[in-house]
Amino acid sequence: MSNNILEHLGEILKNNPQNLTIVEEQIDIEIQMEYFKVSRSIKETNDAAIDVADKEKLVDEAVSMEEKKQILSQLATLENVEAYRAIEAFYNAETDPFMQSWSALALKESKMMLESSLLDEKQILISTGLGGKKSKLRYFIVFVSKSGDMFNETQQKVIKNEVEFMLNEKRSDVESIDFDENYSKIVSLIPLDVPIKETITSVIDECNLYGDFIMQNFIITNVKKLSTQEISDFLNSDDNVDEDDEEYDDMDINDMLK
Repeated sequence: MSNNILEHLGEILKNNPQNLTIVEEQIDIEIQMEYFKVSRSIKETNDAAIDVADKEKLVDEAVSMEEKKQILSQLATLENVEAYRAIEAFYNAETDPFMQSWSALALKESKMMLESSLLDEKQILISTGLGGKKSKLRYFIVFVSKSGDMFNETQQKVIKNEVEFMLNEKRSDVESIDFDENYSKIVSLIPLDVPIKETITSVIDECNLYGDFIMQNFIITNVKKLSTQEISDFLNSDDNVDEDDEEYDDMDINDMLK
C-alpha cells in the first residue's frame, strides 16, 4: 500500500473515522480477490436483484457452494437489515473455511452498505490478507542480521525492547517477536495514520545504536505471514536491494478499497 494511499486513509481516519471499515479477519488474498471481483460484477451489471427470501437457500444442503457464494455477494449489496442478519447467521454457523472467509467479507460489505445508507456518506472498506483491528492494520515485518548469523541473546533483547517501546509510542500493538535463522519476525497492529516505513526505519536505527547489527533493508507486508522458505527465497533473490542503497524491501501489498 503506497504512502499516498496511507496518508489519504490517515486523513479520513482523523476527520471521519466512521467512514472506514477494516476487515479484521485474516483471509487468503486469493479469496478476497475472487470475492471483490464477483461483488464488482454484481454492481456493474446491476445483478443485485435478489429477494431477501432467497436467504433460505443458504441453509439448503442441496444448493451448491457456487450458488451460495453468489447469494451472499448479492445480499451484501442490499441496504437491508434482514439481509445483513442472514449473512451473519450463515457466517456464525458455517464451518467450511472457504465459505466462512467468503461470508466474513460479505458481512463486512453488508455492514458498510447499511452504514452508508444511515450516514448518507460513502464508506471505505479496507481488506488485507493479514486483516486488522479497529483503525489498525496488521503487518508482518522481518529484520535481517548484518552478520548473516542468528541474532545473539543481547541483540534479541535489544530488538524486543526497542520494537515494543517505539511501536507502543506509535499506538501500535506488538503481537509477536520471534527469531529464526538470521532474521527476526515481528507481527504488529499499526494505526493507519502512522508512517510505516519511517517508523520501522527508526526502530532499526535505534537498535543499531547498540552495535550496528541489523541491515537497513527490511521486509514488510500485510498480505500474509511469510514462511521460513519464503523469507529465505526473498532475501536470496536477485531483486533484493543492496544495503549500500539504504533502501528497504517492501513486499507487494494487496488491498481492496471500495
